[in-house]
Amino acid sequence: SQITNPLLSFSLFCLLVMIATILPFKALRSTRSMKIHLSLAGSQCFAITIFLLTNLNGVIGDDAPALCTAIAILMDYSYLVVFMWTVVESVIMYISLVQVFGGHISRYMLKFNLFCWITPLLSPLTAYFLTEGILLEKGQCVVDMNVRKWSFILPIGVILGINFFIFITLLKVIANTKNPDKSTTENTLKQLKAVASISCMLGLGWMLGFFMHGPIAPYFQFVFIIVNGMQGILMFLFYCIGNEQYMDLWKRKFGMEVAKKSTASSSSPQGRPSCVSTVGRPSTIQGPSCVVETQPPPSATTLKPAAPVANVTVMPTAPRTNRRVTRINAQAKIQEELKKKELPAETESDSVGSAIYENENVYDIIDDPDIQARSPATITRI
Repeated sequence: SQITNPLLSFSLFCLLVMIATILPFKALRSTRSMKIHLSLAGSQCFAITIFLLTNLNGVIGDDAPALCTAIAILMDYSYLVVFMWTVVESVIMYISLVQVFGGHISRYMLKFNLFCWITPLLSPLTAYFLTEGILLEKGQCVVDMNVRKWSFILPIGVILGINFFIFITLLKVIANTKNPDKSTTENTLKQLKAVASISCMLGLGWMLGFFMHGPIAPYFQFVFIIVNGMQGILMFLFYCIGNEQYMDLWKRKFGMEVAKKSTASSSSPQGRPSCVSTVGRPSTIQGPSCVVETQPPPSATTLKPAAPVANVTVMPTAPRTNRRVTRINAQAKIQEELKKKELPAETESDSVGSAIYENENVYDIIDDPDIQARSPATITRI
């Protein structure tokens, strides 16, 4: 407890700071990924608070046994809620990176909250009624281990198994994701950061608890306390301090200068035919009703104030063709021009890989129904 309580208290402080500093910015809190992160952080705050209350067993254990029993039930329930949110995190990550498309879920936050806050009630309440009252550890506001191994440890083991399976699947995606514009060292660091952040969000550090047996138990117990006690601290570091969008928003809030970033898409290879017309060359804008012809600018000796810069001629055209046919024809022309220039065409996997590396933590490519994006997928830096 000399290590656990201070570490959890500082972790609770970091989680509260994380929530308080993200909520003021709609650009951060409105994405689906950040909503889930904030919900997980809120459930962790609840669980840590209840855990710290269990240390009051010497004060309320004898005088208020009903309160002590309530705290024991709430502690198991609160941590089950946390693990339910980790399942939501892992499933959303799987949909975003492995399935990629078709991840729309209507009213997702309502469904996630009902699942994460109601489902865990079944386990501790069932144990309470089946045992005719929760059996507490002697002198502590904690459920007896004979009851707890079925009502708490077994559900957590199942959840960790699901999260670990999805984690292995995500590792394959991360390992195959490399940015050709960055060095091997930079790619490796980004991949390690992604692995650390995902394992933190999925609560995989709790798997160490299943190895705390025999002579090596004290060592695993120490590592277990450090890893899981720092979960809130790591979340604050990954999703606040290590988040460029978060830092830029707070810099603007305090009037600090923010470095401008290039808005060019990283998935567009150099040499792709440009659709921007240049002055001095007649250009035609494909469309249903008009052709724009641009004349070269007049010289300094013939410059007239009232002279028009461009003449726009409206010409009637045939009825507009099907959009899909037009798009397919345009893509075919681009592919032909790429072949003429001997440039490799960009495959769908390359496009996904390039888009993945646009954000800091690699995996938050989410089709957010709350945001009207110009592109089919909303890519966040969370």
